[in-house]
Amino acid sequence: MKSGETSRKQDLPREKLNKKGASALTDIELLQAIIGSGTPGNDFKQIARNLNAVINNGGIET
Repeated sequence: MKSGETSRKQDLPREKLNKKGASALTDIELLQAIIGSGTPGNDFKQIARNLNAVINNGGIET
């Protein structure tokens, strides 16, 4: 494994959560850690940003 790959993996939200705890993550990073992975055409980072926008704009309609 290249050293850059190790650095990038440590920067991932789930690894950051495990290493530093939830209080060290931004809201979007915490959502990314919970979501974990995306779907074809929707990466987990974009899903987390979209969900954060919905939450901050009045919540989810039921």
